[in-house]
Amino acid sequence: MTCYTAEPSAVGKDVGVLSVRTVEERSQIGVWVFVTQRKEIYMSSAITVDGGQDSMTLTEQATDYIAERGLDVETAINLGVYTSSQHGTEVIALPYLRDGKTVNHKYKNYLGASNSPSWSQDKGGEKVVWNRDVLLDDSIQHLPVIITEGEWDCIAAVQCGFVRSISVPDGAPSKSIEPERDSVSHKYSYIRDIVELLEDCKEIILCTDGDTNGQVLRDDLAIRLGKTRCKFVSYPKNCKDLNDALKLYGEKGVTETIARAKWFPVDGVYRFDELPEINERPVYNLGMGSLDYHFKLRRGDFTVVTGVPSSGKSTFLNHMMCKLVKNHDMRVCFASFEQAPQTDHLRALRKWWFWEYKNKIAPTHVKYMDESDTTEFNDWLDRHFRVIYPSWEDSVDINWLLEKMSASVVQQDCDVIIIDPFNEMEHNTEGESMTIYIGWFIKNLKRFASKHNVHIVVVAHPRKINKDKDGNVEIPTLYDIEQSAMWYNKADLGMIIHRNNSITAARVAKSRYEDVIGKRGQVLYTYDEETAHFHEYEEV
Repeated sequence: MTCYTAEPSAVGKDVGVLSVRTVEERSQIGVWVFVTQRKEIYMSSAITVDGGQDSMTLTEQATDYIAERGLDVETAINLGVYTSSQHGTEVIALPYLRDGKTVNHKYKNYLGASNSPSWSQDKGGEKVVWNRDVLLDDSIQHLPVIITEGEWDCIAAVQCGFVRSISVPDGAPSKSIEPERDSVSHKYSYIRDIVELLEDCKEIILCTDGDTNGQVLRDDLAIRLGKTRCKFVSYPKNCKDLNDALKLYGEKGVTETIARAKWFPVDGVYRFDELPEINERPVYNLGMGSLDYHFKLRRGDFTVVTGVPSSGKSTFLNHMMCKLVKNHDMRVCFASFEQAPQTDHLRALRKWWFWEYKNKIAPTHVKYMDESDTTEFNDWLDRHFRVIYPSWEDSVDINWLLEKMSASVVQQDCDVIIIDPFNEMEHNTEGESMTIYIGWFIKNLKRFASKHNVHIVVVAHPRKINKDKDGNVEIPTLYDIEQSAMWYNKADLGMIIHRNNSITAARVAKSRYEDVIGKRGQVLYTYDEETAHFHEYEEV
């Protein structure tokens, strides 16, 4: 019986490194790196678990089996593959090494003996990647790392010149395993073992099988290794792995498969021709005269409104929203933390409705409304308005608010949400500065507005009231809002409402896109208490 033997070199009796061919000899058996660059194949040691040295031979039958797979026998031997015996039958042994010591073996029952499993391994062996120690070779650290799903595929890659190749030790799972479970699951412990060895690797090509399980493994590996440096492959026709590609198409099948590997897509990084089309978000004029030049409501945007206490912020917003629902048939949700919706909101809306639709002053109490007016008003109220209103037991923080906002959009189909005011909510900064917290708070609201295609308005009080030398209250700025300049920096629109005697100024102090949602500027109004209407002030 013919045996193929790889003899140990005299490197040292603790680490028996297999002797290798010269570069000239290897060029004749097809061992190349990226077709054009020759490299020495990295050699693993061949020390057995118990410290002894195996004879490291391949029988003629085992050689034929490997050759029938299209694999180069010399390459397999150089990678430590040899014939052994397990469960009373001849097997092909593939040693697993860690830092020059064999810590496990996998055995292939290639003869199909009924008394032996198809694959087995050493009891108590360590779980490491196959050909792990190639990652220790500093001379080839600039090369990409190939990760395969099986040892035969790894041999195929090395045979075709991709010497920095390793294989996972135990195939692919049927279901994805969340990284959070790695502390209790040992499935991917072999990745944790090589994290440091791959720290400086800029390119990892995942050559897992082309079936469903292989795709699960591919994605799980990419998450753990970092998608930004991972590529994936697509196999030629009728191939599910690199060994198939080698057998059916020769070395060209492997080299071209790896050369065509594509980067894992990472959201947010594009070439210009890859950028997704932007769906233009609709922009609405309120129907408030000159203010329409300065303030246009757009879906997905975030507006902050400020003003000193009792300056008419909530009253002005009521008028703005009533004009919006009349002109554009929208639905508005008030998250009201200062005003009682059963009285304050309802009274203001009733006054506005009677003047706008009936051209008359609203009755002083609902009991004085006639039946037809009551029916029409309630229908209008139900069609266009919703209220988020906490009970005294509720902890009104950002999580509570986002849940109620989600219900108002998903279940109640609201288009605009008014949060009035921010200062009355509970804010748990968890040890962070208020500036960082407010930035996070606004980011959550803006993300919500964009995701649900709604407009969000937050009313926020200034931190203090400034007076001029004559004792008059000065108009605050957006930077005066309590605790943080984040309000100015992150808002799409920023408005200040300020009342001086009978004149109310609506000043748009921030517009992120002036050519789309309005230019900065100010409009003056007078307010009619009986009708809850603002009328543009015309100076004489």
